[in-house]
Amino acid sequence: MKISKSFLVLVYFLLLSTMVFSNDLVQIDSVDVAASNYFPFGTYSKYKLTGVGVEGQVNFQVEPIKPVWLFGTFGYSYGITKTERVTNFNDIKILIGGSYTFNIIDKLTISPQLGVGIMLHIIDQMGVYVDQLTSIEAKLNYELTDKIGLVFTPSFLFFPENNHLGMELGYTIGSRIRL
Repeated sequence: MKISKSFLVLVYFLLLSTMVFSNDLVQIDSVDVAASNYFPFGTYSKYKLTGVGVEGQVNFQVEPIKPVWLFGTFGYSYGITKTERVTNFNDIKILIGGSYTFNIIDKLTISPQLGVGIMLHIIDQMGVYVDQLTSIEAKLNYELTDKIGLVFTPSFLFFPENNHLGMELGYTIGSRIRL
């Protein structure tokens, strides 16, 4: 896909989020900031050994659909490559999605999450590639205080490419800040 199409998709997500947040029905609850580590498998693992990076997620509720949570995620991952042909492998993921939170015990919750978006692959000699992205995650949150929590999120990412399906298993670990 050409970069101009990915630019249009990013503009669409930006406009959509602006329309949603301009309404009083939306309440931003928290922001998650985390380090990430993803391991590719299948044909994607021919090129990339692992990816380490950072992610940020905004969690919010829309009054008519409580107790479902909505989120927006932006993540960057630096890929450690397996081939000499590629020396610089960067992934950028942009997701929107929903989740539902279950209490496990006092101060510990789990939130299964489903997200859709795009994955930008920025590869040094080959250029920029854009794929649709779907994520399935299970976010664990342990509340240290009323405003601060620890989050751990096992993740499964999959993104269709030209002739195969790119897949990664991984996790993020970081903190949640309630606003």
